[in-house]
Amino acid sequence: MRNRTGLRRWSLMSLCAFVSLFLSTSAIALAAPLNAPQAVIQKTSDRILDILNKDRAHLHEDPQYVYQLAYDVMDSTLDFRRMCALVLGKNWRKATPEQRDRFVEQFKLLLVRTYATAFSDLQQWELDFMPMRGGGNNKRMWIHTEVHYANKEPIKVSYLMRNYGNEVWKAYDVKIEGISLVTNYRNSFSQEVRKNGLDGLIQKMARRNQEKADADAESHAADHVAAASVQTN
Repeated sequence: MRNRTGLRRWSLMSLCAFVSLFLSTSAIALAAPLNAPQAVIQKTSDRILDILNKDRAHLHEDPQYVYQLAYDVMDSTLDFRRMCALVLGKNWRKATPEQRDRFVEQFKLLLVRTYATAFSDLQQWELDFMPMRGGGNNKRMWIHTEVHYANKEPIKVSYLMRNYGNEVWKAYDVKIEGISLVTNYRNSFSQEVRKNGLDGLIQKMARRNQEKADADAESHAADHVAAASVQTN
């Protein structure tokens, strides 16, 4: 129960903070040059901000568009396969190639559907890149940030980034106030694997992803009916 509560708390706390990595303009960027992984984040930010400014109404009207946007952002900035290997730990090493592929697919859908809601309900914030601390190198480094919302305490968000060559950097863990995405999912999933095996976990994830998709479709249809009713009255 403690792991599930912690995971729910992490998810709720991190929705906008996680997305804001890719959607905000860094105040510190004006004062100092960005290093390579920070520059990747800034480039993604500029691209998505342009989409948001042009298509904000579309984001509220079309859930599939929101999911595709979230998928595109995450797919280009997160190393899902490495994240999945860390999340499953020893169970990844025991898994067959087919099980690994199925798990990656469902984990990616899980993250996309979890965080896509933040794209259509954004608040004003500022993101600061924090000074680099020791321990980084040209292959792997932590990028530390603070997300500032009006009338709220700043949220510390850190991203573990890896260099894949040719200035291609991707994140494979995220910490919100010191709480790791990888660790939270590892604790939750390891319990499920012990009870029902890896196939049982994958099947459960697939069911929940489909339930979330069906619920979103029903909600969107209800919104359209309500809007049409208002227009005819």
